[in-house]
Amino acid sequence: MAGILIRIIGLVFAVIQASLLIRLMLPFIDTVPKALRPLLVQLVWFTDLLIAPFKGVAKPFDLSQIVDLPGGVTGILQGYADRIDPAVIVAMIAWGLLGAIVILGLRLIFR
Repeated sequence: MAGILIRIIGLVFAVIQASLLIRLMLPFIDTVPKALRPLLVQLVWFTDLLIAPFKGVAKPFDLSQIVDLPGGVTGILQGYADRIDPAVIVAMIAWGLLGAIVILGLRLIFR
C-alpha cells in the first residue's frame, strides 16, 4: 500500500514538472493546434497557481547592460531572453526539490 502511495505522489510531482516545462516552452511555440487551445487556458491557470509563490523571488531579465556581441548575437539573445519567465524556472527547481524531499520522507517513514 505504501509503495502505491509513493508512486502516486511521485506521479503528481511529475505532472507538476511537465506542466511547468510546457509553460516554459509556450512562448517559443509559434502556433498551437486548434484542438489544444481550450486546454491551454487551463494549463496557464494551473501553472499560474504553481508559480505564484515564486513571482517575487525571480525578477524579469534586464539585458540592457549587455554590450554588443559579434555576429549580431545580441539581437537573437534579446529576443529569446525576453520570452523566458524566470519565475517558471525557479518554480520548477523548487517543486522538484519539494517532490524529492516528500518522496524521500515517505520512503523513510514506510520503510
